[in-house]
Amino acid sequence: MTTVVQERVALAIASAIAVVAIAAAAAGVPGSDDDAPLAVATTAPATVPSVSTSPPATVSAQPQTSAAAPAPATAAPAAAEGPGGTVPSKPGAYRYREVSDGETTEETVRITDRGGGRQTEAETDFSSEVAWRSDGKYILESTFGQPPQGFRCDWNPDVLEYKLPLAQGTSWRAAQSCTAAQGFTIEFDSASRVTGAERVRVAGQDVDTWVIRSEGTLTFRTPQGSSTQNLTSDNHFSPEHGLSVKSTETVEGPDPSTGDDVNETSTREILNLTPD
Repeated sequence: MTTVVQERVALAIASAIAVVAIAAAAAGVPGSDDDAPLAVATTAPATVPSVSTSPPATVSAQPQTSAAAPAPATAAPAAAEGPGGTVPSKPGAYRYREVSDGETTEETVRITDRGGGRQTEAETDFSSEVAWRSDGKYILESTFGQPPQGFRCDWNPDVLEYKLPLAQGTSWRAAQSCTAAQGFTIEFDSASRVTGAERVRVAGQDVDTWVIRSEGTLTFRTPQGSSTQNLTSDNHFSPEHGLSVKSTETVEGPDPSTGDDVNETSTREILNLTPD
């Protein structure tokens, strides 16, 4: 799941959750503890006011499948004729330039070390808890929205963002869902493949990257119905930095709140490889 996909989910939740809440109130449907809006404190991962300066945890040689106690990730072995082995991203703030519908904006991603291979990645409208394991980088859960109205998605199963070790032809599947609020379910299904290696110039430096092609769907389900968007992305991932440094994504399909057709292409490029 790329950052752009998570941004898409955050926008959809912001617009569609009001519809779900109104419908639930009209029907007299009580909320549950698991699905109710979270009272997200200002120190929760959604804002991440402070950034740890400790180095990322070293990797355990034994992969884990439990999200509750993941093993720290090890640097993946270097693939033949490729950019090299993957290391977890360093804690700190990374700035990205985004271009969508002719509009250019800048977004900051703040990475906080949680120990044991766990990190928090936070932007303006969402944050994710991730785990670096010896077999890949996983997204465990995501929080969308701003305090005090935040909504948590506990992905089931965990989202495999990158399968390690990366190499030419490496492929993987991500198929998972979560309930963001009463009656509002998100399903994400994608197939990814490393199509090659490419040196790109970003942030004033030449960076060796793996090029990852992903195609999939993002489905939103509410009591009023469902809508599915098709996603295609090309991502340049730097194993040396543990970061996506450049990406292009296209989203096609109906907007979950309005039903209007969406056909948008957006690009994203990192502006600093050394964290602030």
